Amino acid sequence: MNSLLSQTVWEKIESDFDSLVQAEITELLSYYDGNEQERVQLDILRLANGSREEVSVLVDEANKDYRNIIYWAEYPEESRIDTPEKRQQMRDLFQWLGLEVPSDLKEPKN
Repeated sequence: MNSLLSQTVWEKIESDFDSLVQAEITELLSYYDGNEQERVQLDILRLANGSREEVSVLVDEANKDYRNIIYWAEYPEESRIDTPEKRQQMRDLFQWLGLEVPSDLKEPKN
């Protein structure tokens, strides 16, 4: 086990990645040494869903703002960009501001 990673993180690596890439994943995760290290590393692994390339991208993002990783991993419904609820909120906001609702936000007519 890499001393920079907790037992929980190491176990997640072992369960999600082939033994041939585990050392590389461990190295990639070691590049994040910011706040809430174990939590963020676990969230990176959850979001990566077994993809080495995603681990790399997510570590870079964590180093910019680790809170994005936590938000995406732990609040997936809230972090989704295009949901019916968010579209309705945007329509309501445009109407409240007295502005024309953009055509791409209008509800489709059946």
